[in-house]
Amino acid sequence: NVESGLSPRTSAKVDEERAKKMFTALHYNVVLLQNLTAAQMVEAFHLVAGSTIHSSLLRERQEFWRARGYDGTTITNGDDSFICCLMSHGGSGGVYGIDR
Repeated sequence: NVESGLSPRTSAKVDEERAKKMFTALHYNVVLLQNLTAAQMVEAFHLVAGSTIHSSLLRERQEFWRARGYDGTTITNGDDSFICCLMSHGGSGGVYGIDR
């Protein structure tokens, strides 16, 4: 990612499209969020999990998240599973956000 100073992941778009196609075929609701900081990744998990801070986060930062592709989807009691794929640079110490 240019913002992080890391080299581009040249296969990222192909990986993203393949994952989206596969999970859509398996009837998952696919939400793609790109180029997030570490704090934004945590915030995204709160949003998707529908945690108690979900409504205030979405209300306060609705424009920010909608611009990044978040459609308000949350996990509900009726859902059987949730899958999260993090496609990023990383190493044994963790996964990088755009802020490293």
